[in-house]
Amino acid sequence: MDKLKTLVIMFTAIWLIAIVFFLFPMTEVVEDEPFTESNTGIALIAIQIGPSTKYLDFTALSLRSIRKTGKFNGGVYIFTNNKEYLEPYCDDNVYFIDISEMNFEDELMAKKVKTYILDFIPKKYVIYMDVDILAVKPISNVFLELNKEFLHPDYYISFSRSKSTNPIKKYINQKYHGGFWITKRKPSQEILTAWKYELERTKGTLLDQISLTKATKAYTNNIYVTNPKKWIYFPSEKSNINNDTFKQIFVHFTLHSKKLAPLFNIQFREYISKLLDLDPNDKLLNFLSEE
Repeated sequence: MDKLKTLVIMFTAIWLIAIVFFLFPMTEVVEDEPFTESNTGIALIAIQIGPSTKYLDFTALSLRSIRKTGKFNGGVYIFTNNKEYLEPYCDDNVYFIDISEMNFEDELMAKKVKTYILDFIPKKYVIYMDVDILAVKPISNVFLELNKEFLHPDYYISFSRSKSTNPIKKYINQKYHGGFWITKRKPSQEILTAWKYELERTKGTLLDQISLTKATKAYTNNIYVTNPKKWIYFPSEKSNINNDTFKQIFVHFTLHSKKLAPLFNIQFREYISKLLDLDPNDKLLNFLSEE
């Protein structure tokens, strides 16, 4: 009798387990393929407004840093309205997307360009960088970090946390830093589309980061968030170069050069000219002394 009871219990348990697996099948998490130089593109947006070539020069400097100190030889895609100016600084793996027909007197249009980048870059992953970002260490260090967790299929896009709030728009938090982000082509498109919608809805009156925060509310669980200080160094009014200044992979000049300490500008011109093998008086470094 005891044997029969045991068999009945075992049989019932097996059936219960089978029912659970049938109702709640365990699916294996299939991660995306790792980041490599061949499946990743870098996007830069170089818009000339008026006679100043400042942002074009910054783009050329950023590109030089991507190649020389960033040691990234993959595809770089430049969205620009002045291809001819930038061509002398480019190699065969730099591709131009002509946006000269766009009206950049319209602030909204200038902001919207970054939401279109996936339409033109045939890579699985895309790194977007503002042109005032320089790579001072190998970009492969970013790949090492992303290949740990970002490959999980739940993640669509990676942003750094923003460091500031907007003092004008009732102190609305700027949740993410809009100047540097990494996308997975297919899933992240819907986030960029939502961002474009927010820009259009507000007619570009909000800062990029604020419209981005609104656009990503429904995608919190799909965003891989990083600490901005981990990858990017932000010079400030008190910046001074020493051995600890450039621990990060990138440096981002988010402030106008005149707000930076004059000593920093002098030291940085010398530092970057050596790092990128440029003459200290090269015009690409003039952003450090421009009004």
